[in-house]
Amino acid sequence: MRSGVNGTPTFFINGERYDGLLEFEPLLLALADAGGIAEMQVSVRRDNVELRDTIDRSERGAPAAGQALHDLFSADEIFQRITATADEEVNQSARLLFFNGLAAGLVITLSFFARSVIAAAVPQDPTNLLASLAYPIGFVFIVLGRSQLYTENTLTPVTLVLTRIVSVPILLRVWGIVLFANVLGAAIGAYLLATTGVFDPGVGDVAGEFGEHALSVGWSALF
Repeated sequence: MRSGVNGTPTFFINGERYDGLLEFEPLLLALADAGGIAEMQVSVRRDNVELRDTIDRSERGAPAAGQALHDLFSADEIFQRITATADEEVNQSARLLFFNGLAAGLVITLSFFARSVIAAAVPQDPTNLLASLAYPIGFVFIVLGRSQLYTENTLTPVTLVLTRIVSVPILLRVWGIVLFANVLGAAIGAYLLATTGVFDPGVGDVAGEFGEHALSVGWSALF
């Protein structure tokens, strides 16, 4: 308290409290200035920073300067990518999580819509194979739009809990916001399908059968 520390992390450089941004570049520059390290001061120049960013991007994605990336990732590399995604989700604001989840709930309506339309158009297919193949349409849009869907969100944040990076209440916060937003978005989508005349009568009957089948499945079978 006498040193003026009122939160964590707090950094001191040569005995002076550092009050700048807690990011790599500002901290590096503060160290360079405090120590008069010319080489380090040069390294944080804009052109050198841009060069490092280019190298970082090349290592994460496309190769640069003739360097080829291996085709298969190790288990550790895959895990690092999962935790990076999870960290991004956990640090999103509640508002952004909510609207991402709401968008996913609305878009998932496309899966139900496509399945109903195709099943009605091909009544001679007793297995509903074609209709089932159309079911992932909504999920494709969700993946491309990087929206938050609860069923896809159950893995990534758990990795942070298991590695003790975040707590269970933080996990439940993310899950709760996303699940609520998904249900609300799906409810809005269902209301629009049911009340705006989007479905022809025949397609509407097929959609109703899908809904009745879903409600007829017991909780144990769903589990």
